[in-house]
Amino acid sequence: MDMHGSATPVLRDYLYLDVDKVKSIAGQLEWGVTEGSSLSERSSKKRSFGWDKAIAYSPENAEETTTQKSMLDSLFPDLESTLEGSWLQDISEQFSDSDSDTYEDLKKTCPEGSIVRITSDNYLLDSRYFADSIRNLSTTLNGFQWFLAELLAESLRGKDGITEEMLVQAVAETRGIGGSSEPGASGTDENLYDFAPNFGYTPDYLRAMIRFTRGLVPEGLNLYSFGQGGDERLTVATRLQKDRRYLDAEPEIVAANFGLDPQAWTIVGTVGHYTSKHEIPPPKDGETQLAEFAAGAEAARFDRGNFLRTISDSLSKFGHLGFLNIPQHPGMTIVPISVYRTVAPRQASEH
Repeated sequence: MDMHGSATPVLRDYLYLDVDKVKSIAGQLEWGVTEGSSLSERSSKKRSFGWDKAIAYSPENAEETTTQKSMLDSLFPDLESTLEGSWLQDISEQFSDSDSDTYEDLKKTCPEGSIVRITSDNYLLDSRYFADSIRNLSTTLNGFQWFLAELLAESLRGKDGITEEMLVQAVAETRGIGGSSEPGASGTDENLYDFAPNFGYTPDYLRAMIRFTRGLVPEGLNLYSFGQGGDERLTVATRLQKDRRYLDAEPEIVAANFGLDPQAWTIVGTVGHYTSKHEIPPPKDGETQLAEFAAGAEAARFDRGNFLRTISDSLSKFGHLGFLNIPQHPGMTIVPISVYRTVAPRQASEH
C-alpha cells in the first residue's frame, strides 16, 4: 500500500531530501532508523578418504557471499506513512481552493511547527541561475554583433570608394558600444559584455535586473507556489538548503532538467511561520526623524529590547512590501523535509 492507499506502488522522483531530519523525527517516534541490511551466507567442507575408506568432512575451503542493501531511499516513505496517522496534514485541497478564510483556517489547524504536505504547481528560482543566464545572454549578443561586424568588413573590404577609415567606423558601429571585446564594468560588478541596444535592452538594464534579483532572492534554490484569489491569494515559499540529499546539481542543470514553467511538486515539511499584515505608514520628513533620533540619543537608558523589536518590525514591513525573501501577506513558509514528484506506473496497452 502506498501513502494514498493504492495497491500500486508509487515511485518518488526526489528533488530534495533532508535525511538528518528524517532520522531525527523517526528517532523521536521510537521506532528508530534502519539504514542498511546485510545478509551473509557461508559454506565450507573438506572431503578426505582414510585407510578404512571412510569419508570424513572437516572445514577447509570456504565460500562466503554477502549482500548489502541500502535503506536510505525507503526511510522517508516509511516515515511519511507513519506520520499520516496523527501528525501530518495534507493542505493541498485547501490551498487550491483558497479564499479569504483559508489563511486564518490554516493558522488555526496548522500552527507553526506543524507537519504538512502540499502538492501544487511551484516555480523553481535561483538568483545565481538568473545572473548566469543574463551574463550568457550578453555574451551571445556581443558575439553576434561581432560576427556581423566581421561579415560586414569582409563584404566592404576592397570595394571602390571604401576607405580604411570608413571600414573601421562601420565595423565599430556594428560591434556595439565602444567595440569592446571584454566584459564592460560600467561601475558595476556584474561583468557583462557590452552590446549595442538593437534588441530592446541595454547592458545597464540587464545589470539592474541582476542586481535587483540578487537582492530580492538570495542565492539558493527556492520554490514558490501561489493560490487563487488575486491580491489576497495565499503564497507558500520553501527554501532548500545546500548539501542535502539529491540537491547536488548546479543551478543551470536544475533549470535545464526541470524548466522554468511551474510544475507540480509535493512538499513535506514543517510550517516555518505565517506572515503578518502591516499597515505601511507614510514616510516621515527629515526634521521629524532627526528630532526622534536626538530624543533617543539623549535617553538615560538604552532599551535594547525595544530596539530589537523595532528592527524586527521594520524587517516584517519590508517583507510585506515584497522586498525580502519571505512571502507577502497572506503567506506561509514551509521548512522542507522532502520535495518530490510522483512517477506513475506505465499503463498496460489494451489490445
